[in-house]
Amino acid sequence: MTPSRNALPNHIVDMPFAQPRSSSSFFLPDLVALSEPLPIALNPHYTVISASSRAWILSHADSDALPGLSPVRMKAVFAAGDFERLAARCFPYANADRFRALCDFVHLLFVVDEVSDGQAAEDAEATGRTVLDALKNPELADGSELATIAIECVELSLCASINLTDIDY
Repeated sequence: MTPSRNALPNHIVDMPFAQPRSSSSFFLPDLVALSEPLPIALNPHYTVISASSRAWILSHADSDALPGLSPVRMKAVFAAGDFERLAARCFPYANADRFRALCDFVHLLFVVDEVSDGQAAEDAEATGRTVLDALKNPELADGSELATIAIECVELSLCASINLTDIDY
């Protein structure tokens, strides 16, 4: 149920999306204005943990074993992106161990994304299955570099506490 206009803060009521419109048009909200009242926080462990997590993922960049992701490309992707900051902004209050786990997991996700970008649908599905299988049951992993990264993510961090047996694919 949508709150009445009187229940909305003034800075939201005055936005174009809050005004009645015809069914033939729509307005995107001003997301910056909507987020202004929210505190901006950065995990206090960002500087130290991000460096160690990045070093871990880049330790896999010296291998040509990741399909479609050369060592040069992997180093470039992680040099250009600050994926640890994403985790630091999304989880500003996580303790150091949990923040490390989050950084490692975000890195794993970005590697999977880069590997699957150039793949056909069936191959991308197999890539996802490789990672999920390695996360669910490391003993039965296929031995690929991607599976190795996923297993290390589990061994190094919180990924081990995520109940992956409930994921169907």
